[in-house]
Amino acid sequence: PNVGFYASTSLKCTAECCDVDTFGEVEGNYGNHFDTSTGVFTAPLDGLYLISVSSGTSGRREIYCTRCYHKRNNQLYKKGDGTNLFDIYASQTITRCIEMKAGDIVYLQSTTFHEDSEIWISIHFSCCMIKR
Repeated sequence: PNVGFYASTSLKCTAECCDVDTFGEVEGNYGNHFDTSTGVFTAPLDGLYLISVSSGTSGRREIYCTRCYHKRNNQLYKKGDGTNLFDIYASQTITRCIEMKAGDIVYLQSTTFHEDSEIWISIHFSCCMIKR
């Protein structure tokens, strides 16, 4: 079966930002396992998945982080590496292979580390099953 998606968004990021990042643009949601309203991908099958997270900002020197979370049985299984940007017009991409069980979920959360900051960031999130 084909399993995978690519999603992108621009969002306002604050120090209080704790919600799961949601995405306005989704392409190739093969199998419909990425929920566009919640920003959560649910693995339909046990297997090896390739996950990629890219983020970028422009125009302000701020520090922020976009981190990938992996849950199994509604418990945090792994908190993955995140993209951490510290400069004006910066971008970073993190790509990882992870083993997932059917029903596992992955999602992103973004935050800035300055309480008085509010910045706009762009995020690209993709995942595909590469081995069953």
